[in-house]
Amino acid sequence: MLKDSFLFHKRLPLNGKLFYVRCCAHILNLLVHNGLSEIEDVINNVKTIMHQ
Repeated sequence: MLKDSFLFHKRLPLNGKLFYVRCCAHILNLLVHNGLSEIEDVINNVKTIMHQ
C-alpha cells in the first residue's frame, strides 16, 4: 500500500523499481524516529509532570 501511495503521489524514482520491502521498513523507521524527535520536548514535559 505504501508503494502504491508513493507511486500515486510521484514520490518514487524509476517508478518504484528500487523500492523493496526492507527499504520500506527502513523508511518507516526513519519517519517514526523523525516524528518522535519533533515532539521530544512534549514527551519530556509530560514525563516531568508525571514525576512531580
